[in-house]
Amino acid sequence: MGFQNITIQGNCTKDAVSRQVADRYVVVFGVAVTEKFKKADGTAGEQTEFFDCEYWSRNASFAQYLTKGASVLVSGKIRTEKWQDQQGGQHEGKKLRADVVQLCGGKPQGQRPAAPVAPVAAPAPQYAPPAPAPTQQPAPQPPQPPMMQPYPKGDSLPPSVPQDPRNFDPEYDSGLPFN
Repeated sequence: MGFQNITIQGNCTKDAVSRQVADRYVVVFGVAVTEKFKKADGTAGEQTEFFDCEYWSRNASFAQYLTKGASVLVSGKIRTEKWQDQQGGQHEGKKLRADVVQLCGGKPQGQRPAAPVAPVAAPAPQYAPPAPAPTQQPAPQPPQPPMMQPYPKGDSLPPSVPQDPRNFDPEYDSGLPFN
């Protein structure tokens, strides 16, 4: 028995495409993951890996937010797909079948709304003192059951309970496991 899980965080390479297959939807999108590192000679380097992803769901409404450049976290399993092209050539590719897709930030840089030129002053809030709370009488409480009272002195306890703890009854205590 084995276990496989891969989690990536990167940016969408293109707008997601969703299509309906029977009673479910499949959302197809790409993610680029860039790793930055320092080379042996001390210069900065980076390497980018590209992942083809698909997510199966009964609802594909979130696909509109998977636009090019959007930051996304994807967790799932790698699947190998094989296909044959029109000329008869055999091909093989890997795809990340997502179990979890989570948006990690706001809109990509190109889609952010422009900042307003002049700040717009909000109207001053009107203060009104809170209305006094209506006075209410507390609800009547149901009668409480009487509290348990200890045995009064002089009354006898049930015969199975010794009256005085110093009176040891070997017949009564013979079944105790710590004897």
